[in-house]
Amino acid sequence: MGLGWASIRGVLVTMPVIGLQRGVILRTMTTGHPAHSRQDMFCDRCGAYAIRRVALDGEQGTFACGACGRCDTRRVLPLHIVTGASGAGKTTIITIVQRTLVECGVFDKDALWATDWDMVYNNFFRIASSLAQGGRRAVVIGTILPEFLTGLSDRDLVGTIHYANLHCDDASRERRLLTRRTWDVPARAFIEKHQAFAAWLLAEASTAFDPPMPTFDTTQSTPDEVAAQVVRWVRSTIHVNA
Repeated sequence: MGLGWASIRGVLVTMPVIGLQRGVILRTMTTGHPAHSRQDMFCDRCGAYAIRRVALDGEQGTFACGACGRCDTRRVLPLHIVTGASGAGKTTIITIVQRTLVECGVFDKDALWATDWDMVYNNFFRIASSLAQGGRRAVVIGTILPEFLTGLSDRDLVGTIHYANLHCDDASRERRLLTRRTWDVPARAFIEKHQAFAAWLLAEASTAFDPPMPTFDTTQSTPDEVAAQVVRWVRSTIHVNA
């Protein structure tokens, strides 16, 4: 039986640092308001936050300012996110994927660190949009859920968001996390919370993610093998949407 939002909301409540981050599970789950009211993008011509994407024809997006009437077109490409609970191996594969998937920009989510995670995610949308103008896609590796991105001002700078989940069995996760910093949370509590979150990701992979999210099991795979799976996944979506 899958865990719903009500159950997962309490999974990481006692994690002090993570509780500060929309991106690592928890501002929305602890406060109970999943998406804030939308603010449009900033217009550098008139100074208003009034730009929205008003049309999308294939990869060409049309963006208009509701205040001054400015209208521009930008290339809009899908975004790829590799998510997963702690201990699954996300950080371990980042450099390998960066060196292999050279046709894309590959980023560690935590490379842009801030207390305002909405700003961080909007910045990733802007970076992805900048790469898209040259025909390159962006891949962000780190714990992100659709819930964290809904309603953000710059969301329309990218197209479909594809998610992949890195997963390992409970014993492997426990072994890996016992060697890591647990953000001032007792190790046992930290491990149990991420085991519960991992179970939720598996249960909801086909229902909470659109398109459905594939899972790559890292339990017995080497970092190189996991990175290769991620690279094949990204390239397969590029070919499908080409």
